[in-house]
Formats: sequence, structure tokens, C-alpha cells
Amino acid sequence: MEPEWISFDEAKAQTEAKRRHLLLGNGFSISKHRSFAYDRLYDEAVRGDAALEPLFAGHGTNFEAALEAAESAEDRIRIRKGLVAAIGRVHPRRGFLSPADCESCGQFLEAFAGRVREPRRGRVFTTNYDLFLYWVLMQRQTRLKLYDGFDNDGIWHEGLLDTTFVFYLHGALHHFEENIGRLKPIMRQYKLLWQEGLDLPRQVRLHIARGNFPVFVSEGTSAEKRHSIRANPYLRKVNKRFAKHLDDPEAALFTVGHSLSKVDEHITDAIGAGTAAVYIGVYKPLDGGARANELAAAWAEKRKCAGQPPLYLRLFNTAECPIWAPDGVLQPRRGGRDV
Repeated sequence: MEPEWISFDEAKAQTEAKRRHLLLGNGFSISKHRSFAYDRLYDEAVRGDAALEPLFAGHGTNFEAALEAAESAEDRIRIRKGLVAAIGRVHPRRGFLSPADCESCGQFLEAFAGRVREPRRGRVFTTNYDLFLYWVLMQRQTRLKLYDGFDNDGIWHEGLLDTTFVFYLHGALHHFEENIGRLKPIMRQYKLLWQEGLDLPRQVRLHIARGNFPVFVSEGTSAEKRHSIRANPYLRKVNKRFAKHLDDPEAALFTVGHSLSKVDEHITDAIGAGTAAVYIGVYKPLDGGARANELAAAWAEKRKCAGQPPLYLRLFNTAECPIWAPDGVLQPRRGGRDV
């Protein structure tokens, strides 16, 4: 049985008494900045390294497909570096997000993990690499109180996981690691901080120019992504927290801008085994939510075999989510606290 379509407002009404978690995908950023789409990133990557072009033969501009088909570790490294460098080059400066954009996005996040949701405050999980969410949080941190587990010096601490509300499941442009061990390697995760006269996109580009690439999961298959996640303490811990927070009968998960594709089975497996209420945002409703229907059938079968209760799954049109201010004009708040 195919899942039912409801409006975004109906989804919020159904979950008013629940803890709402939010999973963001690349559509969250593409809806504001088209250059994060694969076709634009491919053009930029090939412009920076023409030797990448033959590695995409037969795969269009799909980086994950090219990574999966790459015949050598050197080719995979080249593709990954090309993707990271391309994102770094096309990324706009901080002023690209207007105050109205930050306010509008802040209102959107408040429906899930903002402090106005106490004591039902959920968590925000993202697989995006860009800086948009980070910028919004820096501008609206006082109101949202969505901490990312890094201290005031930008150092990540595992001990802060219980009070962490934002998790970068695949790393991000502003996340790096460094070896601080003398006798044996001790890797420390840190994030870039705002500096006077040196904005974050420029800091990222400087790091990359020195050969220091961000913590960044972009492998071609879900199995390879799992391996990369296990190899990094931060990624390993935050992905475990993703599964833990979903294992909550009082919670519901909303997805926005995420394709939930087969190369992200490490994420879809956690969703299917976790919370019993999932609301999937679909970008192109005209396709009938084909991937969501496929997942619904797979999740139903797995939950039945595991003796779990049926999954309550609903679909909504992401066009109804007022994330960014249209034309830089902030829309009035709707319905009090929620967006």
C-alpha cells in the first residue's frame, strides 16, 4: 500500500505532541543556490582538472556514480578532491544569505529543534557539506540554541554529544582533523571559526590549497560510506546518535531535500529500523514519490520480520516548506511558534 500524501501543515499538526527530528539533504541548499547541483559542480570540477572528464564517461555529472565505477584508488581520490574543490570554489560568501533568509530558515528550524519546542525538542541531522546551515546557526544561535558539539575554540568533544542538537552525518566544508599526537597519532576534529577579514569560504579554499581537505564522506556506495564513517571518530559517533535518536517511540522524523538514494542505505536502514513515524519531503510530487514508495515497501517487510510495529509513513511536498525568504523578503510568522 502506497503512503498517503498530506500537507506540510498537516504533518506538523499530527506531530505537535511528538519530538520532531529533521534530516536535511542537498535540496535544502540547492533551493537557495543552484550551483550546488551536480551539473554545476561537475562543470567547475572539470574546469579545475580536465583529467576528471574521462572518469565520468557514461555517468553524466553524477559524482557518486563516477566514484562507484572508478577503477583505482587514485581515480576515486581525484574525483573526491575535485568535488570538494568545486564546492569550495562555487560557495558564495557569507553575505549571500540575507538577514531575511537567516530569519526565515531559523523559523523553519524552530518547528523541529529550536528551544521553543522544549521539552519536545528534536535534533537536526544533515548530509550537506556547505556552510548555509552553519551560517544560519551563527546568526540565530541565541534564539535557537542548536549547538553542534564543538567548543568555543572550535574543537569537537565527544562529551558534548548529549547536548548536541546539530549533527553533520557526512562531515562538512568547515570540518577538519589534525594529528596532535607526538608518540602516537591522536586525531582531533575541529571546525573553522569566523575571523576578521577572512571569511569561511576563503578559509576553506586556503586549507584545500595547502592539501588539507575537509572531513567529507562522498564515496560511491553505501558500503564505502560506512567504511569512511567508521574510520573517523566524529562521523562514527554522530551516525550512532542518529540511530539512537530515531529509536524513540515519542519521536517523528521529517526529511527535507534528501533523495534517500540507494547509495545512502546506511541512512535509510537506520530510518527503517527506528522511529515508527516518518514524514518524507518530496521535491517532485509528479513522479508519485517513487523512491519513497520503494522504501515504504522495504521498510514494511523488514519491520514485519523483526517483529516491529508498522511504520507510519506520510509524504509531503517540500515546496510547502518556507525555508528561505522569497526574493529576500521575510514572510510573517504563521501559527505562533511553528513555521
